[in-house]
Amino acid sequence: MEGQLGLSSMLAARGDVKLLATWLAIAAQLDKDIDGLCGNPDPEAARRLFFTSQALMEKFVIERISYDTIEDWTEHSARIHRQLTAMDDPRTEFPARLHAQLDLYDSAVHSDDGRVTVDRCGIWTYREQRRAAGTPITLTSPCEFCTRSVSANARHQKLAATVRLRERGCDWTFA
Repeated sequence: MEGQLGLSSMLAARGDVKLLATWLAIAAQLDKDIDGLCGNPDPEAARRLFFTSQALMEKFVIERISYDTIEDWTEHSARIHRQLTAMDDPRTEFPARLHAQLDLYDSAVHSDDGRVTVDRCGIWTYREQRRAAGTPITLTSPCEFCTRSVSANARHQKLAATVRLRERGCDWTFA
């Protein structure tokens, strides 16, 4: 949700009415798809819709604006996330939230004391499955968006984030 709201916020701040209107029409269609999930206990349908929405937003940003705009988009999204997510103890809660998100995609992940270690990124695996099913994938790796997004969200929670990427895995530290 914060990705969509962040993209809308970024486009509004840029003052490009035509681009904002185009995005809002796309977002309205995504919202209809989300409405169809209400009351649906199918976690795979929710995961597929979330992932497809993310892929479409990445494609929109890169093709309609530029690759470098991802940075601005993640900053806007992180501001929205901060407004929507009250954390009493970000150093504990933020890594736990990241761990939970990775678990949704069956990642091999563990966390402890401000660290999150991803031995096998399920998002990467799921992304390749969705690509094979026809979802438009724009970025070379999911890390291109993920590292920027997680870092921006951590900053907005007043945490310093460091990441070390490995082949289909990573090590995060939050302080």
